[in-house]
Amino acid sequence: MRPPIHDMRVRTPSQDAEFPGKKLAQTSPFGGQYGEGVRSLGAGRHQGWDLYANPGTVTLAITEGVVQKVTTDSSYGLQVLLQFRHQGRELYAFYAHLASAFVHPGEQVKEGQVLAVTGSSGNAVHVPPHLHFEIRTKAEVGPLWDGRINPGEVLGYHYLNLDFSHPRGDMG
Repeated sequence: MRPPIHDMRVRTPSQDAEFPGKKLAQTSPFGGQYGEGVRSLGAGRHQGWDLYANPGTVTLAITEGVVQKVTTDSSYGLQVLLQFRHQGRELYAFYAHLASAFVHPGEQVKEGQVLAVTGSSGNAVHVPPHLHFEIRTKAEVGPLWDGRINPGEVLGYHYLNLDFSHPRGDMG
């Protein structure tokens, strides 16, 4: 299992300040982390990780699997959904706000294979450039947490560049 991009930096409000002219979407110490209370002064939630990524950054298959979907919508923009197995479970890696995809539905991919390049599609146009990444338990998710788990459950929590002086109950 490998990370979805080479430079794994989870989006934080203090680092958002490095992007002048962009909307600072997060106003809590946890910013782009998964969980309850990570946005809007602790009142908002986030279903994945936002990973800083300059436009054109390659996104990689976290493990071998089959591309289930390549699609676009107004929130996530261009997206890739990769089905894979992990510890006996069927899971899905979801990559969003992409500029272009190099895979198609039904394609078998290997760990580390380039799937797409990042962009600012969907609702990411006015915020610092990032990859929205989720781990899902089913291909079609519902609202809030339905069908989503913390990416740290699969990739590990060592990627989180957070201020741990603010304790969180969902960080493993």
